[in-house]
Amino acid sequence: MPDHVDPASLAQEATGNAADGGNADNADNAVPLPTDNPFSSMEKAVTSQEVTAGARRSKRLPVIVLWLVAIIVIVVDQASKQWALSALSDGRHTALFGRALGLVLVRNPGAAFSFATGQTWVFALIALVLVFILNMLNVKMFGEAEFWFALIKVAAIVSFMVVAIVAIVLGLHTGTDPHGGAITAGAHNILGNGGFFPEGFPIVFALTLGVVFAFGGTEMVGVAAGEAKDAEKSLPKAINSMILRIFVFYVGSVMLLALVLPYTSYSKTESPFVTFFSGIGVPYAGDIIQVVVLTAALSSLNAGLYATGRTLRSMAVAGEAPRVAAGLNKHQVPAGGIIITSALGLLGVVLNAYLPGDAFDIVMNLAGIGIAGTWGAILVTHLAFLRRVQEGKEVRPAYRMPWAPWSNYAALAFFTIVVVSNVADPAGRWTLALFAIVAVMMVAGWYAVRGRIRGDLLDEVLADEVDEAASAPSHEAQLARG
Repeated sequence: MPDHVDPASLAQEATGNAADGGNADNADNAVPLPTDNPFSSMEKAVTSQEVTAGARRSKRLPVIVLWLVAIIVIVVDQASKQWALSALSDGRHTALFGRALGLVLVRNPGAAFSFATGQTWVFALIALVLVFILNMLNVKMFGEAEFWFALIKVAAIVSFMVVAIVAIVLGLHTGTDPHGGAITAGAHNILGNGGFFPEGFPIVFALTLGVVFAFGGTEMVGVAAGEAKDAEKSLPKAINSMILRIFVFYVGSVMLLALVLPYTSYSKTESPFVTFFSGIGVPYAGDIIQVVVLTAALSSLNAGLYATGRTLRSMAVAGEAPRVAAGLNKHQVPAGGIIITSALGLLGVVLNAYLPGDAFDIVMNLAGIGIAGTWGAILVTHLAFLRRVQEGKEVRPAYRMPWAPWSNYAALAFFTIVVVSNVADPAGRWTLALFAIVAVMMVAGWYAVRGRIRGDLLDEVLADEVDEAASAPSHEAQLARG
């Protein structure tokens, strides 16, 4: 018997013998083959997997090439600038080929060829348009962009934490004070500069609104309870791990920043990460971190536009928002909600044009007040839930808020103090004035739509979309069949 038998050859031989009309014995004795050949199915499955993997690689390749080109351009740009600063003098012509070709060092005050010098609203508009296009195309474009944005942010934070810990342990040089003296990393940067509250304790409340803004979105973990499988087990793990990540990456980063440099070394005009890396003398580190900071801003805008557009669509389906927000384009993207959200984003561009120095603080604090209001509404809802538990109308789960209801009241009082403390700051007063207008508009909008809200419509539409998504063939499957 041969060492290798081809199943396809055996199948062909058996089929040929069975169909041979001149040999009745063979025809009578032939074993009928099943129409569904298992070897053929295996070959098709392997081919399908290969086609799917190839399609994924072909989609990922242009993105990887784009990032490689961007990195090379940044490196060449920074290297050429450093060479120019060290080899050329301001205003003097350095001849290369006599008078025919030479170099002159010119300092550029703008982004490119002095374009939009001092006009930061131009770049805010460009960022908004870019993210708007990404969100309007399809959800894969959003996911791809957000994957790279998040990867860059996490890599930068981890790199900073590692370098900062090494600097603290070894007491390395991290900067220069206004008198020309050397600054080294260590606890003396806190203890020797006024302790933990060098400007007094009340300012903590005003600054906390920025912290609230940074943690905005964490409440979505609880919102996912309605869709999570086995929520009683999965949600406690998700919430606990989220708190741990916040403590390590956010609180840990702030503590390290306080230890590597005194608070007087930082300023509102520059990212603290840029200040640190520039201070330790790592070549191009400050410029690279500046790119990371801009990437983080794009990531925040990208994710915010994605989430808000879909939230508006859900509200529109239920009757709580304009009907145009419920529309989907050919890519199954809530185009109406994204357009409305982007149009509101243009207000931020206008604000940046008229109040460039305070625009960021105003928008950040305004968003922080909105987030604090959302958390306050959750706390009030939880108090109502506890009241229903006492009345025997609800059953309280095993995973509970510690020290409730007193912790609810303490948190509500804290958020109130944080919001009101903005009265002491000019940008904070602008923020409170704008928030008062927004609050009036929200109340007026509620009275305008409360008579036509139907939450059951949202459930029906979402159920239909889930069924359509389950029945529709995937792109990879179509490629495999192709």
